[in-house]
Amino acid sequence: MILVIKMDELKTPALDKMQAIMDESQIIGEFIEWLKESSKYGVVEEVDYIEEVDVSGLCEPPEYEYRKTTEWRPIRKSTEQILAEYFEIDLNAVDVERSELLKLALHKPTK
Repeated sequence: MILVIKMDELKTPALDKMQAIMDESQIIGEFIEWLKESSKYGVVEEVDYIEEVDVSGLCEPPEYEYRKTTEWRPIRKSTEQILAEYFEIDLNAVDVERSELLKLALHKPTK
């Protein structure tokens, strides 16, 4: 039996978006990789957190104050994750769409 599947019936908005921005994201991705590998520069992200500070001095019991602190820390995201965030692409949706395309290519119907 031959299974005929119309590829145009399969909707892949996340993959379509990735395809549309491929040239631009390739250039940006190469730049991000260069920054990560460079010894002069680094890729960092702004991290906010609440810090507990003892403001009591020698008084008992101690008094604490909470202050918002901002630090710059090395980014722990892959280049793909950074690009997906920038271009607003859902990587989970991309994985689902790729799986669906693979199932179609292998002629295995989806449950």
